[in-house]
Amino acid sequence: MSKKEDNKNVNGAHLGEISTIRDILMGQQINEFEERFNELQKQIADMENRLEQKVKELSSTSSAQNKELLKVSSNQLANLEESTQSRFSQIEKSLQDGLADLQQMIEDSSLNDKERIGRLLLEAGNSLLKP
Repeated sequence: MSKKEDNKNVNGAHLGEISTIRDILMGQQINEFEERFNELQKQIADMENRLEQKVKELSSTSSAQNKELLKVSSNQLANLEESTQSRFSQIEKSLQDGLADLQQMIEDSSLNDKERIGRLLLEAGNSLLKP
């Protein structure tokens, strides 16, 4: 055998022996670490599942609240529109009534003015005719 082959056999034997020694010295601790690691992975997976479930719950709750809010807003907007339309109708009627009253007042005033002007013209004409 060559020296290189002897070194490989020796190194291989050394590596095997080192692994065996490590297993003897650290075997239980490595098993504990693996158990803890597996337990932590399980806890993380559980937390992820719970978080995902909470997100779904919040999403559905939020969606339901948005629909309810939209419904309430639409109803309030419809009520406001109806109320505004009613007020506009009242204002329009009030303006029409006021305009009719104003036109009547103008006609009455115009007739009174015509009568007064007519009397004044008659008086002026009578006074011009009198010597």
